[in-house]
Amino acid sequence: IEVLNGLPGNKIYFVEAEGRRSGAAWGLGELGPAAKAAVPALVEALKGKDSGVYQSAIGSLGKIHSDPEVVIPALIPFLTNEDANEAAAVALGDFGSLAKEAVPKIIPLLKSQEIDTRIAARAALKKIDPMAAANSGVK
Repeated sequence: IEVLNGLPGNKIYFVEAEGRRSGAAWGLGELGPAAKAAVPALVEALKGKDSGVYQSAIGSLGKIHSDPEVVIPALIPFLTNEDANEAAAVALGDFGSLAKEAVPKIIPLLKSQEIDTRIAARAALKKIDPMAAANSGVK
């Protein structure tokens, strides 16, 4: 690509495959509920090893807000993943009270070393179970 870009009149842009997949997963979330048909592919993307891809997929699943019976159990394990627990908390919070089963895994995040994770956990807990939030000292 660098050689071709050195030729007059050429400008080739290149993005690594991981970046393209991550961007695609993120873009689907921007469509919101209209991207419901993409939920199975996004859930499948959660199984990959590329954190950029699964973090984008997590965020998009929360924004699409569909198929909670499949999505919520798929997101809960990411609450213990340091690379993705913040995104998982936000996405689960988007499901509100439907994500009550996640509360026991969200509560420990309130004591995370990472301030953004603590903020995400507080916000998620308020949306999912306001009583549990209050009992955990969240205002």
